[in-house]
Amino acid sequence: MSERDEKELRSSRIPHSAPGEWREDQALRECVLRDYPESHARMLREIFPALATIYGEEYTGAAPKYCGSYTKGELRAVVQDLRFTARYLAMVADSGIHEASETDQRLGWFADRLAVHVESLANLVEKKIVPARKKGACEGV
Repeated sequence: MSERDEKELRSSRIPHSAPGEWREDQALRECVLRDYPESHARMLREIFPALATIYGEEYTGAAPKYCGSYTKGELRAVVQDLRFTARYLAMVADSGIHEASETDQRLGWFADRLAVHVESLANLVEKKIVPARKKGACEGV
């Protein structure tokens, strides 16, 4: 067993659950679509942009839970996508380092480093948009 095999994955500290108000299974991502039969994934890739356009034209209000800011709401969605990506990369890292191929092992360790960076980016964005827990916190956030 090499020294690398004994190291702990840096991404193993990334939490496995998302904040309660978000449902990870309600998002459409390529890393989810890869598990679908190709014909179904292709159909969803074609349909989803049209649905998003229709919904985007009908919905123009800001969600109050984002302090009345549509931009903050969009950035909150970005945070959740980044967290999902970090968790997915951590999963790829965990399986990759146990592969027989040296290439897959190297890619597993790369995915581990990348997962930590993506999680840090999510934390940075979240710090900018999540209101402090005090009265009037939404003003100027």
